[in-house]
Amino acid sequence: MSDHGAEGQPETRQKTTSGGGKKKNKANTDGVHPVSTEENAPKTDKVAKKPSNKKGAKAPAPTEATVSSSSSAANSAASSAASTQQAAVVKPVEPPKADQRLQFCLTSRAGVCQYWALPSELGQAIENSRVPAERAVYTTGGEGLVLMDKTQIVYRNSETCAAVHVLPHPNISKFYISPKASFALTWEHLQPTNAPNMHVITLATGSPVTSFVKKNFPPEQWPLIKWVNGEEICGLSLYDGLQFYAGNFQGGVLNKLSQTGITAWCFSPQYNTSPLCVPFATFVPESKGVPALVSIYKFPFTSNEASSKKSFFKADDCELIWSPDGKALLCRSSTQLDPTGKSYYGQNGLHIMFPNDGSRNATIGLKKEGPIHHASWNPVQPLFCVIYGFMPATITVYRLNGFKYSPVAEFGPAARNAVYWSPDGKVLCLAGFGNLQGEIDFWDTKTFERIGSTVAHCTTSLVWSPDSRYVACATLVPRMRVDNGVKIFTPKGDMIFKLAVPELSDFAWRPYNSLYDIPWNGPISPQPVPTPIPQAVAPSVEKYVPPSASGRGATLHKPGQDETVSVRIFNKPPATTSNTTTTTATTITPAKREPSPPPGYSAYVPKPPRAKPAKAANKTKGKKATTKPKKTKPTKTTNTQPEDE
Repeated sequence: MSDHGAEGQPETRQKTTSGGGKKKNKANTDGVHPVSTEENAPKTDKVAKKPSNKKGAKAPAPTEATVSSSSSAANSAASSAASTQQAAVVKPVEPPKADQRLQFCLTSRAGVCQYWALPSELGQAIENSRVPAERAVYTTGGEGLVLMDKTQIVYRNSETCAAVHVLPHPNISKFYISPKASFALTWEHLQPTNAPNMHVITLATGSPVTSFVKKNFPPEQWPLIKWVNGEEICGLSLYDGLQFYAGNFQGGVLNKLSQTGITAWCFSPQYNTSPLCVPFATFVPESKGVPALVSIYKFPFTSNEASSKKSFFKADDCELIWSPDGKALLCRSSTQLDPTGKSYYGQNGLHIMFPNDGSRNATIGLKKEGPIHHASWNPVQPLFCVIYGFMPATITVYRLNGFKYSPVAEFGPAARNAVYWSPDGKVLCLAGFGNLQGEIDFWDTKTFERIGSTVAHCTTSLVWSPDSRYVACATLVPRMRVDNGVKIFTPKGDMIFKLAVPELSDFAWRPYNSLYDIPWNGPISPQPVPTPIPQAVAPSVEKYVPPSASGRGATLHKPGQDETVSVRIFNKPPATTSNTTTTTATTITPAKREPSPPPGYSAYVPKPPRAKPAKAANKTKGKKATTKPKKTKPTKTTNTQPEDE
């Protein structure tokens, strides 16, 4: 089995027919065909070809148009045609069973392609539709798929692939969909006429709602208009603050926050709807000796006084991470440069804030020096995970209880820099991407025992499936331009699906929808045991090691040598014991492997140290020992004779 399939074709097992020994693709043997839509409808001129004169060649299957145009001829020869061959009519793909259906979307140079994904059986990923488009975005509810290119926006039903609305809209540079898929926000480069270049449109009808004039802005500040999850209100970013409107922009400006220099802000995911009270956070970076400031406000507000705020230095940028229940906010600050020169990535800090009590805001102290690679909340439980320190990094999982946080488990040191929680919050995925080897570990969040591990080289994007049963690792452009494609793994580490797609730019699962997906925490019907795809292992090329250095010196890190990562679990003591926290450390250390000698050389065995002879009292060297008399200095004598007169 080859490592890479053809463009846009999944890697499947091959079956051999009993007659001619020809190989057939499994997806074709199931009688599945792409959906016949306006975008990918087959052309009649390609179908109506003359049959080949070669012996044994079959006539091409007529399409519906061919059958309807020659109905009289078909009726006259119905009996004979039915006995010889059957007319293959292009039919829509029947959706899989409700307990198995998953869908993902690929965007590449060839266009946008939707797949019915059934990774429980090897190779059962059925191509649903393929259309020429440059970008594709699923709606938050998963019921729609929005396609974009340089000329238009197409809103399609993700289940039937039928176009709901086509909106001609050229020169789109950025695109965003509101949480409930009611509105779409587009932006294009400003024209010399200063005409409005940022538009809000209704997805259902394509009718324009409002427009703004907005010049260039930093990419990290997109979208410039953000809605709350219920779309009751929305906020527009301005240079001197934020401006709030109703979700449908009816009634004009509702409120305005005056705060100059806001570079990041976001709404809380949870809020009160009756009466409406929506917390939101803003960040103003450090400037001219003034510390950076993170403030939490509550809409509606009558003054610019924040309900909770925290200031700190060494913060040029800040990532605002709300907890799923909206009761806490993590602030991961960073600087562009490190004055000490210890880190190429600048300096980092981690702070926690509470919208209801600003006196509880604090800075989270980390015991290892170095950058903070990633921080993420568990989507269900009050847990958050932080990866920090120079490589190999340390990973700590904290539990938030009210206004107090305490460590629950600690992993490492390990070469990991990314955290991915499963949608149901039951599995923690720790990965090492970028300049690391691509090692991935899966841990149970209840017992913190390892479920499985694998290696996905050159991965740039990892996405959990909405049912929390699979993980997709994609290699995307422009980060990587070789080995582009997607691989699907189980939490046990088995690769069950592989698809090579040249210049793959985006991968996305269809979000969960109660109308056609299984519930996250609901029962799952028995599925066939997935058959793992053996991953190709490159032949090991031994590097020449001189005999004097064999068996000594450090070896490079190779995936699989340290397959185990140590974990420490922090347990709370019983009520009768003291208040000190006990630590249960479970450390698994891999067996030490000595480097193998190069071909043609035997293993190096160090010789025992040579014993030095004892020093003799007198080293005669074969000569008799003689004692030399000591030389005495002559003494001066005085002349006692009288001098001549």
